[in-house]
Amino acid sequence: MRTFIFLFIALFITHSVFAQGGRQITLEDIWKKNTFKMKDVPGFKAMKDGKHYTQIDHDTDGKTLLINVYDLQTGKKERSLFNSKMILGGRKGIIVEDYVFSDDEKKMLLFANSEQIYRHSSVSFVFVFDIATAHSDFVDYGKMMHATFSPDAKKVAF
Repeated sequence: MRTFIFLFIALFITHSVFAQGGRQITLEDIWKKNTFKMKDVPGFKAMKDGKHYTQIDHDTDGKTLLINVYDLQTGKKERSLFNSKMILGGRKGIIVEDYVFSDDEKKMLLFANSEQIYRHSSVSFVFVFDIATAHSDFVDYGKMMHATFSPDAKKVAF
């Protein structure tokens, strides 16, 4: 009986040792290769009405960025909130990469041409986009970090 228990324990230990494949987890795996990075849905943002979500899409030409509103139940596109060709037409080389809504969802902060400066920190050009008027303005002519709306969405802190 003792040999049976010893054999079982030896088999269990051997299995758990070889289950790792002999591969060591390195800092490079964690920080550079992002092997253990949490997966998410890029560009997907739920709206406060609980019935819609927005997503960053590209037009068929591959150059025009769109921020579209979709119905949460059907997944069908309902409208476009932002079109980079129409809004930023006069500004060359601007590539919008992310966006955030104001609390009332009437304005968006558009983050463009981001540049990573340290691990998860980056600086970006930031635009305020008014959805009702389809008008956008630079917040500042330089890149900035951590831009956010004030609670009334009349000012931007960074």
